[in-house]
Amino acid sequence: MTRYGKPIKNTRRRDPRYFLNEGLAGGFTAIEEIGTPEEKERAKVLKPKQYTFANHDDEYPTLVVKDETGAVSISRSTSRDPNKNEDIILKQLKPDGYTGVEIVGPNSHLR
Repeated sequence: MTRYGKPIKNTRRRDPRYFLNEGLAGGFTAIEEIGTPEEKERAKVLKPKQYTFANHDDEYPTLVVKDETGAVSISRSTSRDPNKNEDIILKQLKPDGYTGVEIVGPNSHLR
């Protein structure tokens, strides 16, 4: 019997080619795209799998993260989503073994 159409995906075998560009999940943007000079300066002190905050005196400081490959990403909270960075740290970064560096200001409880 012949089969027509798209084959069913074999869920047991994952092709690694689809995961090569995998980095930090949603909510992050590459720092080269929208980062300010202060955010880029804060990224220089980070080692892989570390995070910190830039603009820490602001009401909604920017979360700066360096992943295990050395790529730096940022996440900005807004008044519309004030707990965004806290949720990312508690649900995504801490379970993956990321550590906070030099965290001061309103988010210092997230060390």
